[in-house]
Amino acid sequence: MNRLHLLVLLAVGALGLVALCSADRTERFFPLLGFGFGPPPRAVTPSACVTQNNLNGTCSSRRNCAGVAGGVPAGDCARGLGVCCVVVATCGATSSANFTYFTNPGYPGTYPGGGRCTVSITKCAGVDQLRLDFLDLTLAQPDANGFCRNDFLTVSGGSFPLPRICGANIGQHMYVDIPAGTNSIVISVDTDAAVRFARTWNIRVTQIEATNPSHAPAGCLQYYQDAANTVSSFNYGMTANTAVGQTPAGTREMANLDYNVCVRPAAGYCSIEWSQPTDDPYSFTVSSDTDGLDTTVLGTANAALTGIACDGDYVVIPNPIQNQLLPTTYSDRFCGNGFVTTSSVTKPYWLAVHTNNTEISPVTPPVAPALPTAPPADIGNRGFRLNYRQLPCPIF
Repeated sequence: MNRLHLLVLLAVGALGLVALCSADRTERFFPLLGFGFGPPPRAVTPSACVTQNNLNGTCSSRRNCAGVAGGVPAGDCARGLGVCCVVVATCGATSSANFTYFTNPGYPGTYPGGGRCTVSITKCAGVDQLRLDFLDLTLAQPDANGFCRNDFLTVSGGSFPLPRICGANIGQHMYVDIPAGTNSIVISVDTDAAVRFARTWNIRVTQIEATNPSHAPAGCLQYYQDAANTVSSFNYGMTANTAVGQTPAGTREMANLDYNVCVRPAAGYCSIEWSQPTDDPYSFTVSSDTDGLDTTVLGTANAALTGIACDGDYVVIPNPIQNQLLPTTYSDRFCGNGFVTTSSVTKPYWLAVHTNNTEISPVTPPVAPALPTAPPADIGNRGFRLNYRQLPCPIF
């Protein structure tokens, strides 16, 4: 069984975008050639296709799919005239396909680690963004202070620095803005063979034109387009950091993060509401000693902090409204180990994430006069998992 036949067992979503660079949309690249045995068969027009297992590819002739680096046929298209060509790339590859699946060697088998594995994505004409969907990204956990030291994913070449991430990030995504004059983006996974861990990754890379509805606003690392959904911090999980040799348990949050999560406003909706899932008491544990907190308090309003108490790790919701009180009543920073349902009318909708570089052994900065004591060390933080829903405009 080859790697594509294994890969197509995965179920992944589709963005419904055009699957080839416009410069490649010619018969010169994707012809169905005749050989003098009657009239030549009709050419296959390059177009987006989706396999029975929801993999994104390009409809092409079987011959041309075989000539594309990493191209593997995955079912028929164009009424049987062509094949849906899925491009799979691993260490050292370069791809200019509009959909590329970047996998670890031997995927879906695990990778023992060692060195750096990179894929270079050459952008298509008219493209100024990439979207990375982490269909699978399971790397070693960060250290106790949230630094990704053993394993980590990085992206270089974008308009602004993207965070280094590690740990468990299945289902997460990132947008990469491509600056003018830049033709390629490099995605790298560094792993440490000395750390025994069952690593796997399968990252779908989609090229996005500026005019595409899936194009994210500038400065948005993540972009959600549904009226309701769930947003999680990178490496969020209900269990403590599983890295070996950490006592007490370190944070699952990664250090030195500064990024924006954006939500596209839906027609007919005038505000957005953020709330904790009721089935997960750890769904907002972003600062302080999570593991030392009474479990009856964890996840409640009594464990929620805001304002000047949030000077290390926190999220920002602009012009927040709680309990139908005016926006000026509350600070826009939220931290601690609980979250009070909060709404905002500020458009476009967004939530900002900030983490500092000290967790379990903090170097305490000067404390604001209003705080009687320094904030406690951050121990056992999981991060956040918040639900959002857009609220309909009132009818008068």
